[in-house]
Amino acid sequence: MKLQILRFPLIIAVLSLIVVVSDSIAQPDYVVVALTARDATSGIGTITFGTHVNGTYCGDDTLNPGGFIEELLPPKPPGGVFDFRFTESRSGSNCLDQGLSVHLQEGAPKIDTFKIDFQPGDGNYPFTFSWPAQNPADWPGGLTMKDPFGGIIVNVNMLTDTTAVVSNSAITTLNIVGGSVALTVEREGDLIPGRFALQQNYPNPFNPSTTIKFSIEKTAFTDVAVYNVIGQKVKTLAAEVLNPGFYATTWNGTDNNGQAVTTGVYFIRMVAAGDNVQFSDLRKLLLMK
Repeated sequence: MKLQILRFPLIIAVLSLIVVVSDSIAQPDYVVVALTARDATSGIGTITFGTHVNGTYCGDDTLNPGGFIEELLPPKPPGGVFDFRFTESRSGSNCLDQGLSVHLQEGAPKIDTFKIDFQPGDGNYPFTFSWPAQNPADWPGGLTMKDPFGGIIVNVNMLTDTTAVVSNSAITTLNIVGGSVALTVEREGDLIPGRFALQQNYPNPFNPSTTIKFSIEKTAFTDVAVYNVIGQKVKTLAAEVLNPGFYATTWNGTDNNGQAVTTGVYFIRMVAAGDNVQFSDLRKLLLMK
């Protein structure tokens, strides 16, 4: 039987977030998850994400088997009208244009981040996101919902939980990360630093790789990432809870998809958050080829 995906009408609200609700249908060739979002009043919507043997990062007209159609949505409505859609998450690409209500990508290990943008109808939080229980075998690299700051405020394992609540109105997008991100953070010695710090990368300028060192004073969730000059995250270098110590990691000039980035100015941003911990710092670096 041909499975049809009905696009939900764009109804009430405006704001941006990444949401997830899933009604998972596991088949040999695809896995889909129906994601539902509700604002504090009457705004509600459902969109679909997942993997497909014929899926690509960009929109696909028809994905068979299954008969899934990834159709571009109309422009986002103005504030005060509820909206919930997949938007662009890959640096330097405009594949999704105005957004999708159905977004299926190639299966593991080539899954990219799904980015969801949302806005409430009347500006009221909290937003509640829900999805059916998932089969871990369908997501061998994991499935995590995170805020755009690397999971400092929202960091939900979608394989063990089925809901997420966002109360902070400053969060307008969320990321669903499928598959594991290979990180290469190494502890240097046993000394405990007296403060949080992000050092300047060395060498700088660099080609083909550079080393970034940083220190953790207290146990904290630590996000260290590379951004381009327009603020898009290019590469995640660390996104985990780290104990006190001195650490080092290396960036080889590639993005999260393993593609080489262009010559130019980039920024390393470090954010650490935890009990009585709130630290952030930024360093500029130059890649020359």
